[in-house]
Amino acid sequence: SVGRKYIITSIGFIQVHQDEILALCASSRASGQPVSKISVDKTPTKRRNRRRQGQENTKVDVEVIDDNIGKSFDHQYSIHGNALVLSMILHVLPTLSGGMPTELLDIIIAVSDNLISCQGNTNLVERNPGSLVTCVRSGYNIICGALTIGPKATIPHLKTIFGIWTRSAALIDEEKNRLSPSQSLSVLEPFVTSILIFLQYNSELLLSVPDALSRTTQILERIFPILVGYSQLQSSDLRSITLSRLDSAKAAMMEVFSWLPTGSFPLITSSVFSFASRQIQMETKGGVSCTLTHLLSNEDNIVDSCATTRIKRSCQAGNRYVEESMQLSYSKRIGPSEREAVLHLFVGQGRDEINRTSALFCGVANYSDRQLVPPPTPLHRSGGNW
Repeated sequence: SVGRKYIITSIGFIQVHQDEILALCASSRASGQPVSKISVDKTPTKRRNRRRQGQENTKVDVEVIDDNIGKSFDHQYSIHGNALVLSMILHVLPTLSGGMPTELLDIIIAVSDNLISCQGNTNLVERNPGSLVTCVRSGYNIICGALTIGPKATIPHLKTIFGIWTRSAALIDEEKNRLSPSQSLSVLEPFVTSILIFLQYNSELLLSVPDALSRTTQILERIFPILVGYSQLQSSDLRSITLSRLDSAKAAMMEVFSWLPTGSFPLITSSVFSFASRQIQMETKGGVSCTLTHLLSNEDNIVDSCATTRIKRSCQAGNRYVEESMQLSYSKRIGPSEREAVLHLFVGQGRDEINRTSALFCGVANYSDRQLVPPPTPLHRSGGNW
C-alpha cells in the first residue's frame, strides 16, 4: 500500500516538473529569436553598422534563454530522482502482498511514453537539450523497471513499447538527429539498455508473440550502425562521461545480440562479429584479459593463471573470490551514470547468480556453472551455443 501510494506521488511530481520544463521552453521561444539565429548574429561581421543594430536584442535573448535553462535544473533533478526511485520500487512491488495493479502499470507506461516523447520536441532540441536528455533517460529508466516485472505484465504494453523504440530509433538516425554526439549517446545508452532488459526478463515473448523477434531485430539493425559510427569518434572529441556512456552502450548492444536466438539477425551478423572482434582487440591491447576460460577443460584451465602476488588483471587467479577482491582493490570507482546502466540487470538474483552471469566474472566461473541457466526458449536452445 505504501509503495503504491509512493508511486502515485512520484508520478505526480514527474508530470508537474515535466510541464514546468516545457513551459520554460515555450516562454523562451515566445521571448526571443531561435537559438540558431542568435548564434549567427553574435559572430563578427565586416559591416560594423549591421552588427550594432542587432547587438542589443541579441544580448537580451541569450540572457533569457540561459536563465530559463538554469531554472529548469531543479525540475530536471526532481524528474531524474523520482524516476530512478520509481524504477527501483518496480523491482520489489510485484512480489509484495497486493502486487502491481494493472491500472497503475498502465499509468506508469503512459508517463514513460510521455517523457520519452520529449526526444521529438523541437523546442527542447533547440533551446534546452539537457532537459530533453534528462526526460528521455528518466522515461527509459521507468520502462526498464517495468520490464523487470516479467512477461505477464509486459504483454499488454508490448505494442506501446515497440512504438517507443521505433520512434526513438527514427529520431536517433543521423539524417534526422539534431542533437550533439554527447547528447545522442546519452539517449542511445538507456534505449539499448531497455532492449537488453526486455530480452533478459521477457525472452519467451520472442516465441509467443508472432512479430516480437522480427520487430526487435529491425530496430537493432537500424541503431547498430549508428552506435558503430559513434564508437569510431576520437576519444579526445568526447568528455569522460560521454565515453563512459559509449562503453555502456556498446556493452549493452553486445549482450543484446547474445540474448537473441542464433541466426535471427542475418543482415548484420558479419558487422556484429567484426565489431565484437575489434572490441576484443582494443581491450586486449589495453591490458584486459579476454581469455575465454569457460571454454577450457579443468586440466587446461590454467593458461592465464599466476600466483596471487603477481595478479595484474582479471582471470589470472583461478578463484572467483580472489578475483573479486582484486577487482575491488584495483578498479576505478564507477559514477552514478554507470551504476544506472546496470541497475536493472540483476533484479531478484543473489550474489552467486550475479557472479555467474556478470561479464566481469565470466572468466572465473566454471563452465558447469553456466549450465545452471537454461535457454529461455526452444529457439535459443536450437542454436547449440547457449
